[in-house]
Amino acid sequence: MNNDATEGPKKKRAGRSPSYPVIDIQTALKRAQELYDQAQHHYSPVDIVAKHWGYNPGSGLAASTIAALIRYGLLVAEGAAKERKVRLTDFALDIIRDKRSDSTERNQRLMEAAFRPKIHAEIYEKYEYNLVSDEDFLYELERNKNFTPNGAKEFIAQYKRTLEFVKRLRSDENVPAESVSEQQVDTFTTEAQIGGTSEDASISPQEKNVQTIKIPMLEGVWPTLTAQFPMNKEDWDYMIKVLTTMEPKLVKAEPQFQEVTTDGEAENP
Repeated sequence: MNNDATEGPKKKRAGRSPSYPVIDIQTALKRAQELYDQAQHHYSPVDIVAKHWGYNPGSGLAASTIAALIRYGLLVAEGAAKERKVRLTDFALDIIRDKRSDSTERNQRLMEAAFRPKIHAEIYEKYEYNLVSDEDFLYELERNKNFTPNGAKEFIAQYKRTLEFVKRLRSDENVPAESVSEQQVDTFTTEAQIGGTSEDASISPQEKNVQTIKIPMLEGVWPTLTAQFPMNKEDWDYMIKVLTTMEPKLVKAEPQFQEVTTDGEAENP
C-alpha cells in the first residue's frame, strides 16, 4: 500500500541565519539612552528593560533587541531565565555621557560600536563603503555566509542603515576614514557573550566564561582583552591576524637616524 498520498508533503525544515544585530546602530543607541534614563549604570531584570522600551516582557523583539545591544558592546548580561539581568557597559556610558557637540572621541566610539558585531566587521573589511548591488549582496550572504533569504534581506536593510549612520559621522565631524578601519576589527570582544541567532534570540549560558584580561606592557597603559576563555584555536588565530594587520596604525614607527659627515651636513644612511 502506498502511504505517500495519506502522509502528504513533508515540511521543509527552516534554516537559520548566522548571528547578527536585528536593529541598526542608531536604534541601538536610542535603546541604550532609554535604559540609561531609567536605570543609569545599574543592573535591571530583562522584563523591566523590555517595559522601558515599550515591549512586552518575554517577547522575541525584546530578547533580540537585548542581543543586538550586547553585540554592539552596549550591554552586558548576567544570570539566566527569570534571573537574567542586564546593564549598560562602561563603553556605552562613555558614549551616552559625552554630550560635547564636537567630540571626536565620541564619534570614534560610535564607529567602533557599529563595527563590533563580527558580521559587520567582515562585510566592512570586504566592501568598506562601496557596497555591491542588493542582488549581489544577497548572493554573497546566502552563498558564503549561510544566510536564509529572509535573513539576508533583513540584514542588508539593517547594515545599510548602520553604514549610512557611520558615513554621516565621518561627513559631519570630518572624522578620518582610517578611524573606522582601526576600530572595526574589534570583532572578538562581544561576540563571545552572544548565543542564538536573530531567529533564536536566546543568549548562551557560555557567556559566564567571558573574561576581561589585562595584558602586561613594558611601559604605558596595559591594554585589555575581553573574550570568552578558553577560546578555540580558529578564533585565536583570527584575532592574531587582525592585530597583525593593525600593527602599522597602532605601533610607532622606529625613528630614522641620519649620519653626520665631517662637514656637519646630514647624510642619509
